[in-house]
Parts: sequence; C-alpha cells; structure tokens
Amino acid sequence: MSGESNRLDYIDVMKGICIILVVIGHLAEKISPVPSFFHYIYSFHMPAMIFCSGVVAEISWKKHGGRCWISKKVKSLVVPYIIWSFINPIILLGIIRFNFKDALKAMLISNQSYWYLACLFILSVIYYAIQKSFSTTGMIPVAMIFIVAIALITKNPYIEQAMGYFPFFYLGVLIIRFNIFYKLIENDWIVLISLVAFIILVRYFNKFDGSLYMLFIRLLCGAFAVPVLLKISKMDFFNTKIGSIIRTYGRNSLIIYLCHYFFITELGVVRSLKLSVIETALYLYIVAMIICCFCVLIGRCLETNTIMSRMLLGRR
Repeated sequence: MSGESNRLDYIDVMKGICIILVVIGHLAEKISPVPSFFHYIYSFHMPAMIFCSGVVAEISWKKHGGRCWISKKVKSLVVPYIIWSFINPIILLGIIRFNFKDALKAMLISNQSYWYLACLFILSVIYYAIQKSFSTTGMIPVAMIFIVAIALITKNPYIEQAMGYFPFFYLGVLIIRFNIFYKLIENDWIVLISLVAFIILVRYFNKFDGSLYMLFIRLLCGAFAVPVLLKISKMDFFNTKIGSIIRTYGRNSLIIYLCHYFFITELGVVRSLKLSVIETALYLYIVAMIICCFCVLIGRCLETNTIMSRMLLGRR
C-alpha cells in the first residue's frame, strides 16, 4: 500500500475518533452539571476534523482538480446542507410546528446544527481560489489577509469560523503536498512536546468563553492535538475489530454528523448520573458508539436509493 493510501487509512481513523468525540460532546451537554472533560473535547475535536478535511482536499485535488473538484464539493456539502437544514427542524419540531421562514433564516445566517458543512464549503472555496490564483505557498498570507478582511466586513459567522479553522485545514494540505511537513508532524519528539503542551494548555480552555484569548487557547490546543491524534491513529490497535469500527465511522462521518442530533434530542437532560468522571466517560462512549452505529445503518439504507444518496449524502 502506498504512503498516500496509508495516510488515508490514518485519516479515516482520525475522523472516526473525532466524530465519536463530537457525539460524546453533544451527549455531555445533556448532563447537568456538565462533566469537566466536556471542555477538553471541544478544545481540539473540530480543529482535528478540519485538519482531516484539508488532507482529503489535497489528495482529491491531485486526482480531480479544477472545476470538477469544486463541483463535487457543491454536491457533497452544499446540497446536503440545504436539504438537512429543513429536515432537521421538521423531525425535531414536527411538521405542524415547523416554520419555513425560521429554517430558511437559520440556513442562510447561522445554522447551529450544521454549521460545519457551511464552514467546510467556505474553506473549500478558499482552497480552490488559492490553487487557481496563488501558485506558491508564500502567497498564503495574502489569502489569509483577504479572508480576514471579508470576515470583518461581512461579519458573517460562517466566514468568521472559516477564518479560525483555516490554519488547521491548510496544515492538512501541507502534510500531503510537502513530505517534510509530514515527517515533521510525525516526529516522536514533536509528538511528545505537543502532548505535554496540550496537557498544560487544555486546563485553561472553556467552551462557553468566546473571548479572543480563549479562541487563541483553542488554536494552540488544536495545533498541539493534531500530531498526537495522528500518532494515535497509526497505532496497531486500530487494526483490530474495534479499530475497524472506528475507521468505518470515520468513512461515514458525514451521515453521523447529520443524524446523531435526532437520537440525542430524544434522551433529554440527565440531571445526575451519580457516576465518577471515568464511569461517566465510559457511559458516554458506549452510548456514542451505539448512536454512530445507528447513523451508519441509516446511511446504508439511504445509499440503496440513488436519488436519496445524491440529495441527502452528496454521493453518486
């Protein structure tokens, strides 16, 4: 198996870990009081997920490139985003309480459920623009200044999110484009230093604090977490049955992201589990794995119909 294919296997594992953490994080919100590890999860799981998207984007660009590439992104991100933005409130509120104007407004301005798809598409457009307009890596700062300017002018939350996640996306691009970056991020000393730095910094992260200081802490936590997660994703453990399941979840991360809300909403708020931190984490992990399994089964059912697969999953 080529190095590139191997990396994709690792990325599938890493995406699997991240999407499980997404589900665990949303489950943890149902516990009152919220467990302390809730904040730790949110310090790095989405930056790591965006990093994986950058890796996939660069590999996909090498295979397809140009208009074909951006066309695939419209089909795989924009179409599902639009359709699920209406499916979500219909299922959660019911057809009688569903309000088309509210759903349309949320879709256009700030969809709290599916913001990731909109953010990822904006990142894809920025990446496409860099590929077509800036031929050298040295022009990336110019692109960053352009992104910041647009974010400040429009004050669009999706563009602001894309601005914050762009470094992680492009880090994923760089480790595929330049082998030196891949070797650097895999270096055992870099991984060890990153782990220590992450452990020190993550104690200061608070998801509910939206200050610039906290955004900077998340940027650092995400940057230090990526080499560690990449190293973990290459462990022999993921060649086992459990590892195969996690890899499957990574390959089906889109449908898990789209559907897991429906299962979590039905759980209600758990006022007190009366469990230790470790027991709570184990409980949430088991529930998250079960929810992911059901989401994958839903995806498999949708894939049997070509129209459903195209419209709801963005696949052929």
